[in-house]
Amino acid sequence: MRKVTLLFGLSVCLLSVSCQDQPVPRAARSTHQAFDLVGFLDQEAKSLEQAHAQVKKTVLEDGQVMETKTMQDIEWAQELGTFSEADLNKPALLGLFDVQKTTNAQGQQVYQFTAKEDTDAMVQKATYTLDGQGRLVQLEATLLQKNFLFTTHKQLTLHAQPGTHPQLQSYSLDESQTLLFSNTERYGVKGEVVR
Repeated sequence: MRKVTLLFGLSVCLLSVSCQDQPVPRAARSTHQAFDLVGFLDQEAKSLEQAHAQVKKTVLEDGQVMETKTMQDIEWAQELGTFSEADLNKPALLGLFDVQKTTNAQGQQVYQFTAKEDTDAMVQKATYTLDGQGRLVQLEATLLQKNFLFTTHKQLTLHAQPGTHPQLQSYSLDESQTLLFSNTERYGVKGEVVR
């Protein structure tokens, strides 16, 4: 029964993705209200592929380490694709966030975007930490997707070291999903770039 429920949920997810509008050219869909995350991810994917970078990946299920191994020949655009969900520069998201700017102890600029209460944006919170030259040091984002069949909660974290190529150091995704009439499943992936 659990497999049937899971397969049904995945089928609905795939159907909803396949019914979405065609992608809009990047120049037409950018509002520049936040750091250019999509541009950063594109640049890093290319840089990581050119460097033939490997990743030490740890897979977790319900908080327990299931497997850790070093992987090579990675499709980096696909590997980092989930992080583009935290992009705040889509025209539909303009004005949906409260923004707080602070400076941390290292002199880095911290921009915290929090979804306004009356919005249904998938990104609930995103915190970008930038160095003095506006380069990404860290991203933390909380995403929530809810409908009548399932609730998915994602916590994304990405660490970069500006001035190195590639800049990406590590990333993680912690996700919990509750399907209708089912228990909550929790899993995660942590990746550490190996040079």
